[in-house]
Amino acid sequence: MLYVLNTSEANNNVEFEVPGASVKIDSVSQELATEYTPTELIKEKAVGEPHTILYSVGKNNPTGDNPQNPSEDPQFKNWEYSFQKWIIENKTIKTEEPKEKDDIHTLSSKPIIAIDSPRNGELILKGRLVSGRVSSKFKIKEISLFIDDVFIENQPKPQFSFYAPESLKIGDHTIKIKAYDIVGNSSEASLLVIVNN
Repeated sequence: MLYVLNTSEANNNVEFEVPGASVKIDSVSQELATEYTPTELIKEKAVGEPHTILYSVGKNNPTGDNPQNPSEDPQFKNWEYSFQKWIIENKTIKTEEPKEKDDIHTLSSKPIIAIDSPRNGELILKGRLVSGRVSSKFKIKEISLFIDDVFIENQPKPQFSFYAPESLKIGDHTIKIKAYDIVGNSSEASLLVIVNN
């Protein structure tokens, strides 16, 4: 597991590899990530007590399993003592594994999108208004309009209204609305329209 220590003097990060367990957490709730936690919010967190590399690598078989008794290595005591002293002096905290699962990013927390107009399969004119509303457990950050997977524009309020571009060609088009809340939950709704004129 990679630990990162922020050194206050130079405001630099020092990275060091330490054998140990890690878990994936949600960076907003600080709880265990779930299948609903947005990928960009998942962070790997070291848990437990850090040790030197000799704790998990045997000198006679470096690519093998962790040593059953690391202290059998004559250098283990020296390395471990120095490393633990450094951990204490640099105030690197031993962390516990979170017990709870992320309860901010859940299926029931995703924004709910209702497109009022137009209806799926409707024949429409160029420049037609696309309108609807979004309800959400958390405040809405942004609602975006896409036509045929091309971003058109966004708005920051739960009641939305967009005008489809006058440049739309005659034929079938997919209108997609994406909604994002302030904690990273998102959802989308789409429908097919036919531009007539």
